[in-house]
Amino acid sequence: MEQIVFAISIITLSYAGDARFAGMGNLSFIIQDDLHQLNLYDFAEIPAGFFGIDSSPSIIIRGSGLKETWHKDSLDFFALGQAFPRSLIDYAPLGAVDFYQNIPQFPLIPNELIYTSPVVEPTYDEWGNYRSPQSWRIHLGYSQLTQGYIGDTLNQTVRTPEFYGIYARPISPDLGYGLRGDFFYSAYNSSITQDNITLMPPGGCVSIVYKKPWLNIGFGGEYHYPMFMYKSGIYTEEFNGHAVSPILGSVIKIKKLTWAGVLKYRWMSLAGTHDTSSLGKLKIVSYTGRSTLLYNTGIIRTAITGEYDNKTPIFRLPDGSRFYDTVWKDYIVGLGAGAFIKKLTIALEGRYKYNLLNDRLADNVNTASDYIIKFGVELGVIKNLFLRGGYNYNQIDPDLNQPDDNTKIQTITAGLGINIIQNTRLDIAYNYKSGKLEQDPEERIADHYIYLYLRHNLKTEEFGW
Repeated sequence: MEQIVFAISIITLSYAGDARFAGMGNLSFIIQDDLHQLNLYDFAEIPAGFFGIDSSPSIIIRGSGLKETWHKDSLDFFALGQAFPRSLIDYAPLGAVDFYQNIPQFPLIPNELIYTSPVVEPTYDEWGNYRSPQSWRIHLGYSQLTQGYIGDTLNQTVRTPEFYGIYARPISPDLGYGLRGDFFYSAYNSSITQDNITLMPPGGCVSIVYKKPWLNIGFGGEYHYPMFMYKSGIYTEEFNGHAVSPILGSVIKIKKLTWAGVLKYRWMSLAGTHDTSSLGKLKIVSYTGRSTLLYNTGIIRTAITGEYDNKTPIFRLPDGSRFYDTVWKDYIVGLGAGAFIKKLTIALEGRYKYNLLNDRLADNVNTASDYIIKFGVELGVIKNLFLRGGYNYNQIDPDLNQPDDNTKIQTITAGLGINIIQNTRLDIAYNYKSGKLEQDPEERIADHYIYLYLRHNLKTEEFGW
């Protein structure tokens, strides 16, 4: 399992919201698009901010795939979508149960069917029934990740079906509310070790938003009930509990400036059992702050983004003694600039991440760094046809106190955008990623990624189509 553990450290990168950005060097914050905007819904994940961000009913199909090969170790990964999304990671008993550290995370997007139905202004349907302003969206998805040795039938697989729905509507011209219900189910099976893991954190969010032309402020409260089970042979352990998370987000627009920020707090408590015996309790407290400032003149855009994440999981045995007590801290800062000249879009982003892990039981502190440079370009060749390309250079140092342990990753991206028929948009992208490990120069890692995004705006009399 050592190869898998190392895959996490070099592959966990931020990723763009759809195939357009994946083709443009995986740009993540300088450009906005359908599912990636500086608003309370996309940026702060507050459901009340969903109303008004989309004016037309639509059907979206998006997905991704991956093949990764470790040549020296003859190890292959195959992925269809993101089988272990951030939504699940937040509710896994990380640290107390080591197996979740052995599941790699790749910069993929989930395979989803998305249906959106907005009513922005009061209207009447074909039967004369009044339709009040409201918006709702449903996500249905399935993703899978498989790992195995080349030529060997033994493998490990993660399967993740997902469902979540969003509903938002205004209460008055200045106030609105929103709801979200979500359900994820992740199943991990290993034919190598006969391990089986399932994780299910059903829950939702209630939120409210205050809106002015220049100011949006939203507040939400999340609740989830994480359910985790691990089986190995006849041995079984379970973790169940509660997770509560308030969220505060705001977006300010003043002339050419747009600022978006979010603060999030999470408290989670899980009780572990084996048969009828207590294994102890895991408590996780985390704080997250994220902000992006964008200056847009129409031709030139510049942006700065920052994020701070602090997570402290503490696992106590039944006698009250601490078995695990570690503080995880991430500091992230990014800068970007772009030019938009007629049919040409060109942008450059840089991001630096500093990670600190403080094991308070062992009195040991480990620091790591991760920086990436992204370059992307989009060219409108003819009407309704766009060519895209990009390049990434990424260097990861998993231990700043240890020399010669860096991993260098280079990525070449290409993409195509076509408006194939009326009201329909198709984006496809391909990424080739190669990695080199300084502590093991003979190992070569090669990744092939594909991304798809298809959107069709439905015809309705309301929009005059």
